[in-house]
Amino acid sequence: MRRVHQRGGFTLVELIVVIAVMVTLMGVSFSLMHAGDDAVARNRTLNRLQRLQNCLSGYFAAFGHYPAVPLHASRDWRLKANNYGIQTDSVDAGVDWLNVRAALLAQPVAVEYPFDCKDAGVKSDVSAASKADITWAKSSKKTGEAVARAVLTNGYKPFAASMVKSSSGAGDWREVQVYRHGLLAYLLPRVAFMLRGESSVLDGFAAWTAHNDLAEYYDPDTGKALTSTWAELADAMRLDSGRIREAALASSAAATCARWLPNLEGVVRGGGTFFGIDTGDGMAFRERERDLRDAQLADLHIHAPGSAASPNAKSQYILDGMTVLDGWGGELYYYSPAPHRACRVWSAGRDRRTFPPWVDPKAAAKDAALAVALGWTCDDLAVELK
Repeated sequence: MRRVHQRGGFTLVELIVVIAVMVTLMGVSFSLMHAGDDAVARNRTLNRLQRLQNCLSGYFAAFGHYPAVPLHASRDWRLKANNYGIQTDSVDAGVDWLNVRAALLAQPVAVEYPFDCKDAGVKSDVSAASKADITWAKSSKKTGEAVARAVLTNGYKPFAASMVKSSSGAGDWREVQVYRHGLLAYLLPRVAFMLRGESSVLDGFAAWTAHNDLAEYYDPDTGKALTSTWAELADAMRLDSGRIREAALASSAAATCARWLPNLEGVVRGGGTFFGIDTGDGMAFRERERDLRDAQLADLHIHAPGSAASPNAKSQYILDGMTVLDGWGGELYYYSPAPHRACRVWSAGRDRRTFPPWVDPKAAAKDAALAVALGWTCDDLAVELK
């Protein structure tokens, strides 16, 4: 009689070996995937920095200096930032990233301005985004973060002139968060987009008039300003065509942007089409829920009227705007001290934390807390022009 041998299955040792091999392979696979994603983000960041470098070189060739982006905050990284990322007058003894970031954004890359209130879809889109973010904030476990606290208060809405009417004479961004003249306000033809919102916050508002000269937009036949007020120019710019609009876009400052504009094609968050070049990255600023749910970005876009020390959280709003993000989805940084013969643009890298380049690293290394903060710069990617 023939004897048949049957195997009952894997032994315990064999199962353990198989599981160990599978876990190892999974770990290697995830590491490779992460490394691949990181490489893609790094390459995308380097590409965008190179594009901005080309724009800045073109700007320098045209004007003899790099963009003189006005200070929207103090460069003192010790000043404590409120829940909206705006510096207060209080000094923090420690090293806090939110405070450091507020100082780094003293010369921002992003440009912000009021939404086009004549656009019927704006209020409904912003309202829908606000409701979605309130739902997210309630269900998320990030309720201790500034973004969730801000959103949960009362949501947010498009900017209304009545929110800052009493502060029209103030030019301080902390007090009148209406126009953020970041780097893109100089690399893009600002007259084509920053006049979209309420014209009542143009004439007489230092937040606008301190950084813009109506005489720059002139009639080529007479050499005189196209209009007598900013409100008139804003109304003319809202038209799809017209002599005033065409003349404004043909003015020297606006038209010069066309030289380097191809470098910004497809990389600007919330970007539009200027001189035939589509700068947008495919995501409209008013539809950017992903940004508002990002703890590193949200409090940069949610604003509140009132003083930095006592913002009115019941009337918080968001502005329209444009920016360029790095490959990891983080904000880029710009630094150009007067007389603006040199500048630096950089990404904080994968960890999305960096430290001010104007702080002496040798002196900072003597302080243990600062030495740790200097470590944030290890994965920075930057371009410098001198």
